Amino acid sequence: MKKISIFTITRGRPKLLQSLIDSIIDNVSDVSKVELWVGWDEDDTETESVMELVEKNGSPIDIYSYKNSGEGTGVCHTCDDPVLNRHADMLTPMSQESNGDYLWVLNDDVTIQTANFDLYLEDFIEHYLSDKPDRIAYCQTHEIFRLPDRGKVERDRLKAHYSCYPLITRELFNALGFFLPHELPQSGSDMMM
Repeated sequence: MKKISIFTITRGRPKLLQSLIDSIIDNVSDVSKVELWVGWDEDDTETESVMELVEKNGSPIDIYSYKNSGEGTGVCHTCDDPVLNRHADMLTPMSQESNGDYLWVLNDDVTIQTANFDLYLEDFIEHYLSDKPDRIAYCQTHEIFRLPDRGKVERDRLKAHYSCYPLITRELFNALGFFLPHELPQSGSDMMM
């Protein structure tokens, strides 16, 4: 049985974060097979309220909070002030502390709608890895976007031929030393893998 670590970095979007949490809980086949890591800034009171409720009420899945309290290791290109490098300051440390065999980044505005998604991911990945003794894999899931003006749109129709929500094996993370490149600290780095 393989475990999936899901990572999201959020700020001030409590309803979206709660929707993501609910969708994971509602669609996982076995709650012991998934953990969620939530990265957020210490001054984000809206996310803090969600995380306090999760801690108070408990959750069927393991949910870990990773609160950033530093200035960040990035540098603003226009003002030279320190800024958060989401990948170096949050995603890599969360990945290092996680327990998953598979590591998956999801935005806070995503919901999982496939029942037993963990079984599908494990079957697909393990089948792919069956002839790869190093177990190094970078996968893209079948993303479907819902756009207000166009309804349901698949990635292929959006011409987005990259992984919006990358999923890697623990072995790949260990080999690279990072999940997504620190040189590309925001969205878009998943296109460079």
